[in-house]
Amino acid sequence: MSSSRSVSELRRIIEPQLRSEEKLIWVGQPDPMQFSREVARACVFQLGLIALFIAISVWVIAPLSRLEKSVLPAVLFVGGMVGYLLLAAPWRYPSRVLQTIYAITDQRALVYQGFGWSL
Repeated sequence: MSSSRSVSELRRIIEPQLRSEEKLIWVGQPDPMQFSREVARACVFQLGLIALFIAISVWVIAPLSRLEKSVLPAVLFVGGMVGYLLLAAPWRYPSRVLQTIYAITDQRALVYQGFGWSL
């Protein structure tokens, strides 16, 4: 996990994003420790989803696969869920949170490289 950046480093990163007439008042980053509960919930939720999908594949998809003499649908289903967990990667939240920089100027508030699902 990367560490927090200094205020001077944050200023250096955010200043190119400012308009020429703007004056930077404050710059900072979120505290990754505040996200620890969210990370724990996300891990438990995603592991629960994987367990649910494995159960569905064992009791629903696998019997259908046996009828068709193929385990491919069950493997694809479970593989898709494991792939989703790897893509979401909740254990990476603290390092991803540290990519975000908040800035307040005399004209607006900025979120630079925000953390989340939206662009």
